[in-house]
Amino acid sequence: MTEEVVKFLGATGLFLAATAWLIRSLVTHRLSKDIEDFKTTLQHESKIEIQQVAILHARRAEIIAELYKLLVEFVGSAESYASLLEWNGEPDKNSKQNILADCATDFRKYFVVNRIYFSKDLCAEIDKLWSESMGPIKKYSFWRAREERSEKDSERAMEAWDKAAETMDQNVPSLLKKIEDEFRTLLGVEHAEI
Repeated sequence: MTEEVVKFLGATGLFLAATAWLIRSLVTHRLSKDIEDFKTTLQHESKIEIQQVAILHARRAEIIAELYKLLVEFVGSAESYASLLEWNGEPDKNSKQNILADCATDFRKYFVVNRIYFSKDLCAEIDKLWSESMGPIKKYSFWRAREERSEKDSERAMEAWDKAAETMDQNVPSLLKKIEDEFRTLLGVEHAEI
């Protein structure tokens, strides 16, 4: 009987060992499959996110390029209109005022629609450039339209013209540079320090 018990216990032990090995193999196989499925899912989701970020960055770069183009046109037309120097062959003040009005409208419309792509700080800088340049220019345009009515209105027009020219020469370049630097940062463009 002892021999039978030993055989029984040995067979049972072998059966239990084989069962344990089989269960462990199945669990290991299942975990390996789950890990592979998880890695595949992560890789797929990662590729999608990278594509979305790339698309957003490309869209943002397009918006920055167009906004910068419109900003340069606006600032250039404002400088031309406010300039105290008049060159031969240039449009007259009325034509410059119309060009400025078109450029200012195009720039402002585009910026307002796309400001969501920029930080609040950058939007504040752009708004500051807008108000600091347009304030004196509007005042100049107002008094310029009235300058033929009286000598006092003519003097006010000259003062407003001086102020607009001074603003465009002294305030706007530094504001424009800050905006350009921020655009470069957004685009990831490194500029060498000299």
